[in-house]
Parts: sequence; structure tokens; C-alpha cells
Amino acid sequence: MSPVVKAIPDVNVFLALEPEELGAKLLFLAKECQGMFWPSRFENEIWEAEMRQQPTYPRNRQGAIALAFAEAWAWLEAQGLIVPAPDQSRGYQLPSSQPPG
Repeated sequence: MSPVVKAIPDVNVFLALEPEELGAKLLFLAKECQGMFWPSRFENEIWEAEMRQQPTYPRNRQGAIALAFAEAWAWLEAQGLIVPAPDQSRGYQLPSSQPPG
């Protein structure tokens, strides 16, 4: 099951979160990766779960879900909470080692 769907099983709750609320949850999930992570992986896992017949979000909400992810990742980056992983390509990120503020 997708870690996002496991953490937020109701798509309506997911879509109702403000970017900073979703961003905080995504940051928590990203830190569980113990190092660099690929942000798109979190969204991709939602749709891969569908192929495995695991619980997931409805496909007809895909556009709204993609926008929510984009806004949350943009908020995290703007706050300096995630940074590009050094010497990596393809959008890999790391949680920042700097405390917010």
C-alpha cells in the first residue's frame, strides 16, 4: 500500500489539507526513507497500488491529487525543509539539516 494512502486513507481529507499540512506529512514520510528520496515516488506509488489491487485513491481525482502534491513539495522547498540531493540528477531531494525558522 502507498505510504501516503496508508497515512491519509480518505482522498477527501488528503485534498482538503493545506499545502503546509500535506507538506509536513510528506516530510515525515520522506524522513522515513533515511536519506535522499524522489518526490514523484510518493505519487507514483498511489497509482501502482491500483495495479496491485491495493487500497488507493480514485483515478478520477488524479489531477487534483497531482496538484496537491506539487503545492506541498513547492511549499517544503520554499521553506528550506527539503533541498536537492548533491551530485544527483532526476529530482532527488533530501530533508534539510537546517532547523526551520
